[in-house]
Amino acid sequence: DQMRLQLKDSYTEISRREKEAVTLYELGTKISASLEQSELLHSVAEAARELLSADIGFVGLFSEASQEIIIKAAAGARAEAHRGMSMPVCPGTPGDALLKGLPVIAEAYDQNNLLHFGSSLIAEERIVSALAVPLKLGESFLGMIQVMSRDRRQFTQADAQLLMRLGYHVVVAIENAQLYQQLRYLATLEERDRLGREMHDHLA
Repeated sequence: DQMRLQLKDSYTEISRREKEAVTLYELGTKISASLEQSELLHSVAEAARELLSADIGFVGLFSEASQEIIIKAAAGARAEAHRGMSMPVCPGTPGDALLKGLPVIAEAYDQNNLLHFGSSLIAEERIVSALAVPLKLGESFLGMIQVMSRDRRQFTQADAQLLMRLGYHVVVAIENAQLYQQLRYLATLEERDRLGREMHDHLA
């Protein structure tokens, strides 16, 4: 009986991991297909929300100039109100933990682990649980993926690992989107140069 229970648990765990792998692959494919950064970031926010069955998904990008993580995309009911919010990256803050490559799990109902993303909007929306993971490309810190729940739930390290696996797809997609934007900018400059030369030749 004990062996049967162990086999059942093992089968359940294997099935869960297979489902997660398929979901990650599908989300990664969808994310990678987008080359416009705003569209890409929204897809990531929606993917994070869907992956962890959360109420809200965010993507924040790090601003080196202001030393803040700024929310650039949000998905979920009434999530757009959070766009533009910022989180400081300084010692002793969740932003600093993210900068160091660590996930941040926070709950409003646990006095020892308060919800650190302090804002009146968080209170208004009755957010009680949050999980944020860093986005890093090599040693470069790009920002974070964050999910929030209006229902009391305990995000786990396994949830954090799952979200970080999504992040691996994201950093490559962000890099591709940035390269695409640079190529478009260079193409625009070349087109301006060509038109300038044509106008110059015509006037001559």
